This record gives sequence, structure tokens and C-alpha cells, in this order.
Amino acid sequence: MRPIGVGSVLWFVSMLLCSLAVAAGFAWSLDPFARSLPLGEVFLFLATCLLFMGVSIFLYRVFLRFFPVPVGEIPDGSRQEFYYFVYLLHWLVLFAPLTRATFIPAPFSRLIMIALGARVGPGSYSSGVVMDSQFVTVGSNSLIGLDVAILPHALEGSRAAHYPIVIGSGVTIGARALIMAGVEIGDGAVVAMNSVVTKHTRIGPNEVWGGIPARCLSKLDATGRPARP
Repeated sequence: MRPIGVGSVLWFVSMLLCSLAVAAGFAWSLDPFARSLPLGEVFLFLATCLLFMGVSIFLYRVFLRFFPVPVGEIPDGSRQEFYYFVYLLHWLVLFAPLTRATFIPAPFSRLIMIALGARVGPGSYSSGVVMDSQFVTVGSNSLIGLDVAILPHALEGSRAAHYPIVIGSGVTIGARALIMAGVEIGDGAVVAMNSVVTKHTRIGPNEVWGGIPARCLSKLDATGRPARP
């Protein structure tokens, strides 16, 4: 892991303070009204937390609009690295804990994925952890199981790189599977629970993969049953 520069930290803190200022102003302006209602302060606290996170996500998306994280390697000491560290701090401090929150229902997890930049088709849901959401595409009617980890980044020693992960339609990823950077999963494929799909693996349509590292175990026919040899 490369050391995060002071400049990147200050930029992140300034964005964080903007979110806090908006949330604090909201809470201060509505506090007298909230005190007059039963449990009003509890609801005000929850609304303030949601507003803080909403403003943080908005500022994060604006930041990525002007300073996007590139696909591939991030050169050491480059201007891209400076902005990448601002991006990384958002994930380390704000978004990674949010995506790991198991108490959030799957439909809301879907909304969080989309808010953070993922492209998710209708009927697709996740009960896992989806990092670097702007590098993730999920088709329609796909299921990402409990505690699945989808990791488009490759952070190895001083190396930092990102590669898109594309998950097709009608895909099932079993609980606690690991999907690594650059993986493509075709329509109707199944990844067994506890599997590790290594970087840049291509899983074809209707294939069943499993194991560590994952390999093709069988294929499914049009009805979703194992195809006959």
C-alpha cells in the first residue's frame, strides 16, 4: 500500500466538512420542531445521517465526474495517484463500512450500488460487498449472494490498478464467493458458494463454476438443468 499524501487527505477532509456542514445546518434548523414531536429527535438524527451520506455521495460523484479513476494501472507519484487517494479515502472511511452493513435489506443495497456508480439491471440484487462500484456492471435478474465480495481493484504491494467486472443477466453467485478484478460472467452462469474467481477470468453463458481457484464444472441447458454430455 502506497502512503497517502497530505494533500489528498486535506482534499478529502474538506469534502467531508462540506457534508457535515450541510447536515449540521439541517439538524439545527429543524431541532425546535423535532423537540415538539414524540420521538422527533430520533427521527431528526436518522434524517440527518441520511442527509450527510447523501451529500457525501453527491460530492463523491461530482469529484469522479471531473477526476475519474482510470482503468488499469495508476502510476506511482502521478497526478492520477493524487486524485486516486481522495477516492480511496472515501471508500475506506465512508463507503466500505456502508456496503458491509449486513442490516441493510438487499433492495436498499441495490440502491446504494447504483448511487455509488454501478450499472445494475432490473431485478438484480446483492447481499454482498461490491467495492469500486463504478467499475461494476450487473445485468437483469441476477443474484449476488450473502457475503460475496466483488473486488474490481488489484492492490498488491505498491501496485494499484482497477479492471471492470461485468456480470450478465440471470447470473447466480453463491454465498461467500470472491469475484476479482477483470472478471466477466456470461448470462445464466452460476458461481458456486465459497468459490474464488481469479483476475481476468471469463465465464461463459450458462456455465457452472466452482472451487479455489474456480473452474468450469458443467454447463446448463435452456431449462437451467445440467446439460447432457
